[in-house]
Amino acid sequence: MVNQSTKLAGHIDKGNFSISKIPLLSEESSFYDYSFLAYKYSELDLNNFQDLKKNWYKRAKELLPIFKNFKSLGEGLTPLIESKVYKNCFIKDEGCNPSGCFKDRESSIVLPFFIERGFKEFGIVSSGNAALSASLYGSIYGLGVKCFIPKNTSEAKKKLIKLFGGDYELSGDNYEECYHKFLELCEQNKKICNITPGVCSIRDQGDKLIAFEIFEEIGVPDYIIVPSANGGLLFGIFNGFRELKLLGLSDKMPVMIAVQIEGAAPLAEAFKQKKDFVILDQDIDTKAEGLVAMESYCSPKAQLALSETDGFVVLVKNEMLKDAMKFALSEEGILPEWTSSAGFAALTNGYEDGVIKENRKVVLINTGSGMKEIDDISGALA
Repeated sequence: MVNQSTKLAGHIDKGNFSISKIPLLSEESSFYDYSFLAYKYSELDLNNFQDLKKNWYKRAKELLPIFKNFKSLGEGLTPLIESKVYKNCFIKDEGCNPSGCFKDRESSIVLPFFIERGFKEFGIVSSGNAALSASLYGSIYGLGVKCFIPKNTSEAKKKLIKLFGGDYELSGDNYEECYHKFLELCEQNKKICNITPGVCSIRDQGDKLIAFEIFEEIGVPDYIIVPSANGGLLFGIFNGFRELKLLGLSDKMPVMIAVQIEGAAPLAEAFKQKKDFVILDQDIDTKAEGLVAMESYCSPKAQLALSETDGFVVLVKNEMLKDAMKFALSEEGILPEWTSSAGFAALTNGYEDGVIKENRKVVLINTGSGMKEIDDISGALA
């Protein structure tokens, strides 16, 4: 089976970037993504980057893959909210994106990029947010996106996929089973473009804009806390700060903190064992379904983000989510999705345990809005 990043690389004509691969500790795997885009940083003109009159897609155009047919739904420029409880702590509210999640940043890059390279059929494996976002952005280009989702995906998310213009197929009992079945389909039908998070190297190009926005408002934080399953968002934000340093605009990196659910934390286990990736054989039932992972297809990139920033993984117990949700709502005035409530749990525990010092600058990424789960959240908190 062809590695997905290699397969996609065959469709990427060289433009203002090249494809780099993260050195692996083990042999290459056909399932995992370890490639990223690199630019000629020393040759870039930074005038656009510093032009406040332009939006970020224009300001950072030399740091984004080239595409012409770009349509925006108003993604990005999400608020950086100062915590009402902790000093020097901020919450980057990605729930304010069009579909209510940071995935819109990725979709806004991925779809026009591959449409311009001749693709007309798109498929994605997702437990929810990525499918919703891809469906929404596919609709503005007049394209349907086929979403391959686990059988236990909520009815609300199934309905939203349809409302946003996508279609779905129940293809497995869990995310990993869906993904492996989808790869088999991709091998049979070469016309399908696999835009699944964790294995589509272009996606993190949208996520790195989060780093640029944070940097412009408060500089480089000491810590960034990121709810992580595959680790794609973790790497994307890391890569944004890495590029700022390569450009000479900053001289430090934030410590990257990945948040995972105890019992389904392959990034934590891989980091502990000093491996590129691991495959877990346990399974848990949690409301934070966006964090449940037995494998992590972006693990090599996530391991790089952690190792190069002296970062670490925080494990959150499932029973912590309810109190974290209450804290986010009553103390910070933010309604996160259950997945993001794990980030709030890690934040409060970090301060209580002394892992995070109050004089340090911290940013928590609220990955998505709880409005899509409002019935379940209100029922759990009643």
